Amino acid sequence: MLVSASHAVWAVDGPYNLGSLGAMGELYPPKSPQQITLPERYDAIKIISIIKDTPAEKSGLVVGDIIAGVDAPKFPPKSNPVHILLDTLEKASLKKGSSIKLQVLRNNKPLTVKVEVEYLGSHAKTCPEDCPRCAKLIKESLDCIARHPVEKGEVPPHVVIVALRGLAFLASGSTPVSGTYASNIKQCIDFIIWYFDTINPDTMFINWALGYAALFLGEVYHKNPTPEVKRILQKIARLIINNQEPNGGWGHGPLGGTGPSGYKDLLAASCYCLAGLGIIKRLGIDTQIPESTMARGLEYINKCKGAYLLGNTGYPHGRCARMAHSIFVLALLGQQEKYRSVYLEMVKYFTQHLIEVPNAHDSNMVGMLSGAFACSYLEPQVWRQYINTLLLFEILGHRRPDGPFAARPDVMAHNYDRDYGGDTIAWPTAGYLIILQLPKGHLKLITGMK
Repeated sequence: MLVSASHAVWAVDGPYNLGSLGAMGELYPPKSPQQITLPERYDAIKIISIIKDTPAEKSGLVVGDIIAGVDAPKFPPKSNPVHILLDTLEKASLKKGSSIKLQVLRNNKPLTVKVEVEYLGSHAKTCPEDCPRCAKLIKESLDCIARHPVEKGEVPPHVVIVALRGLAFLASGSTPVSGTYASNIKQCIDFIIWYFDTINPDTMFINWALGYAALFLGEVYHKNPTPEVKRILQKIARLIINNQEPNGGWGHGPLGGTGPSGYKDLLAASCYCLAGLGIIKRLGIDTQIPESTMARGLEYINKCKGAYLLGNTGYPHGRCARMAHSIFVLALLGQQEKYRSVYLEMVKYFTQHLIEVPNAHDSNMVGMLSGAFACSYLEPQVWRQYINTLLLFEILGHRRPDGPFAARPDVMAHNYDRDYGGDTIAWPTAGYLIILQLPKGHLKLITGMK
């Protein structure tokens, strides 16, 4: 049972992907972040771009059109029109030959636009697992990023993007030596080896590159151990160890480097650095990882208790995602019992506020990904609740009809999913594909799904 539009998560004005309609839109009239008190009243959706050969283009919609209602003269009061539209499109896609009627203002003149909706069929009860509808969408999106070239950028976000791409292909069941996307995985491996052999590691955001690269290459080595991958994993381990801050956490990196607001550590980066070290340690390829490094990192997470960074309770909008980061790494390292009190407190908050997971800090997709990783270690019904809560509006709602997933609007002024790394197609697309494919159980080191 998918969550209805009346219970959906709120973000900011936009831009929003409008699902299978094939357009991008903004909530209308626009408001500044300072003006938003959620749930807020928006009247309509303003079309800001249209994708070629989609229902939006075929129906005659044009940029600048204002959608004032869907199958009704107006959207309901205190609603999110984007979610109403997605909900209506979803229901229409269940029946062959369906259409919806959009009440549109064009140049201040009202008109009705009929949109033919593609028949997609129903979701399976076990969706996305054993779901023909999702399987088709996943395959199309995998093929989309497989065709999309790996960009050899020199900034750490490029490494994050490439690692996520690689994990998406691995999650499909391919390996570096077999499967449909074997050559794509090899391209990702080659890029990350090139990066850590070439680029100065004393650069801002390097810790994110180290954490995600360790997750990807760890899964690669588990499936196909090679000397080159082992060498880079050992190098990554040394860098992560060296970049640990005196308080036990990690920041954006490098050691002692301050973030945009002057901080030197933050919970999210700490969780991924520690998870990366844990996977390298589990593989047994680096016996020189100090126990003190692991212990100090775990104690940092324990003391943060879901805060943005040690001693800081700001950024409340990202709290649920930070709980997810913490649950994931504690479970990955098998430390649930040692930190039982804090762990259970975080699990309780997380499971009671799943709908808040996408409202992460700077990268909504990373929050969603950590949420899925965390769920993989919890009871099966938590995963089912996670999917039922977020699949329609926060995963499939961001998928474009031509294959890629679009970045979700963020409450922050900047949005890593959209603005960083130079590759706005692969970043969100790979992340959402990993989530949708987790039940296949191919990421055996990262997740609890076997």
